Amino acid sequence: MNQGYEMASDRLRNASFHLAGLVLGGVNVIGGALLTLYVLILKADSGWIDYLIPIVMQIVGYGTLWLRRTNVKDEIKLRLYSLNYVMIPLHLYSFLNDAADPFWALTFLYVTLAFALQNRMLVLTSSIASFVGLILIMVLSSVETITVVDREDHLLRLILFAIFVAYVIWGLKVGKEKEALLYDYMNRAENTAYEDPQLAMPNQLDFNLYVDYQLQKTELIIAKIEINDYQAMCDVLGHQKCDALLHVFKERVIESLTDAAHVAKGEGGQFLVAFKADETEQTAQRLAVLPETLSGMYILQSFDYILSVSIGVAKSALDGRHSDELMRNAQFALNHARSLGMNQLIYCTPELKRSSLKTIQLSDGLHRANLDEEFHLVYQPQLNLRSNQMSGVEALVRWEHPDLGNVPPGVFIEVAEKNGFIVTLGTWILRKACAEVQVLNDSFTHPLRLAVNVSVIQVEQPDFVGTVLAALEETGMSPDLLEIELTERAFLNHDEANLKKIRTLQSHGIQVAIDDFGTGYSSFDVLKKVQVDKIKVPREFVDYVDENIDNQHILETILSMASRFGVTCLAEGIERKEENDFLVRHGGEEVQGYYYSRPVTLDDVRRQLVALKA
Repeated sequence: MNQGYEMASDRLRNASFHLAGLVLGGVNVIGGALLTLYVLILKADSGWIDYLIPIVMQIVGYGTLWLRRTNVKDEIKLRLYSLNYVMIPLHLYSFLNDAADPFWALTFLYVTLAFALQNRMLVLTSSIASFVGLILIMVLSSVETITVVDREDHLLRLILFAIFVAYVIWGLKVGKEKEALLYDYMNRAENTAYEDPQLAMPNQLDFNLYVDYQLQKTELIIAKIEINDYQAMCDVLGHQKCDALLHVFKERVIESLTDAAHVAKGEGGQFLVAFKADETEQTAQRLAVLPETLSGMYILQSFDYILSVSIGVAKSALDGRHSDELMRNAQFALNHARSLGMNQLIYCTPELKRSSLKTIQLSDGLHRANLDEEFHLVYQPQLNLRSNQMSGVEALVRWEHPDLGNVPPGVFIEVAEKNGFIVTLGTWILRKACAEVQVLNDSFTHPLRLAVNVSVIQVEQPDFVGTVLAALEETGMSPDLLEIELTERAFLNHDEANLKKIRTLQSHGIQVAIDDFGTGYSSFDVLKKVQVDKIKVPREFVDYVDENIDNQHILETILSMASRFGVTCLAEGIERKEENDFLVRHGGEEVQGYYYSRPVTLDDVRRQLVALKA
């Protein structure tokens, strides 16, 4: 734990001492006031000596109340609190000539208060003072007093009082032992709560408390350092080696920062660092070299491993006055750093915060969305260059957010893939598109083929094949009219489970196309190992192909290769007549793009079909 914020057990101890001061001081203040009234009302012949006891009680009482608010050590406070019990013999003097019974009542009251406060020193002090007072009563009582209360009766009370005190002290001894165990347990529990057990360093809860405490006095710069692909590292190395690597990484972080920062362990492969902002330039220099310092080879006894990191930084002066705000904004910067590649350090900016908050808003909006009310489908026609007829349509989803309005698909599809909503959304698109296109096909002799984009996340779902087949069965669409478009990521590393699902769909007559062919790392390897039915050439290879020599070579190569592998080649993004003519001259088969039609409603597709027939 760090200095500046107390453990719960310390706060409990302090509260106990404050309570002791409040009770003891309050008793003497109130008792002194009552005794003053007693002297004023019932003692007609009272002198200054009669007011001495109330005055002393008031002084001791108010002194105790003041003492409880000071920073004096608890051990010293306890001894000063004991002065309150000196009042017992003084009370004896006050009551000696009246009666002994009030003193007995006061004696037991003090001892009971000490017992309630669970403090042996107070019990011992009150007991000694009480014994002195009781013995003085027996020795000094006047004859009149003795006639009221016999000395033998006092002796019996003294014996009973001694037994009572002995029992109280024994009970407190047992209670103190249990209290010590409780405090020890609480301290251990708090250390566990505020410390990472594997790395023996402060954890995120401790870090948040430290940040909130320091922000009361100074500005801070905090950084989130994340080991890239941490989970993959754990899967490869196993947890034992991974823990050993984290220990070495921790030491490198601490050595790199010396004593300039407070370092803690975050979640997973994250480490948290807080700098005081009074040395901004030096802090910026330390942060700037961290990616290079922390990345690279880590050499251990039994293995070596290469690490890369991403770092997000937030400043309290700009990004928040509480730990949760700073941590959130540092995470925004970290996410952006991670998206830029390895060993990136990014400071949070207003633009980054706005973008991240919008992403969060979109993610929440997706989960809350009513699919049938907020989403709708449009269709972009696909034409066969050889027959000059519409051969199919590609289903494209649109989202009208209640607050943000029309959200571009390139934005919300990425968010949906990150938060897992793409599975729900993809299923809805597939079923709705099949249903709508089937209604259209029922009106024409030559039915259209339906192309639907499918995310690799959908393919990885255990029930993916069943979901696709169920959509066909529910809508009555023929399997050979459905075309599933997948990016090359779905074929990456040729995951056998995914490939098996794709082959199962093909065995039912469903066609499979590779979208954005040529933009991945393994485009040609996919054709060799996977029997796809179509490849789709992205717009970047078609754009101004009549003028761009490089695009001409790429497009000619893809068309030739498609012919040799016996797969259909469709060029996307045709916007100019010259691009279309180039494809016609070089044997292109199918096209789609604004040159022919923008994405439109199904009614517009129907009208285009009628116009083509005419």
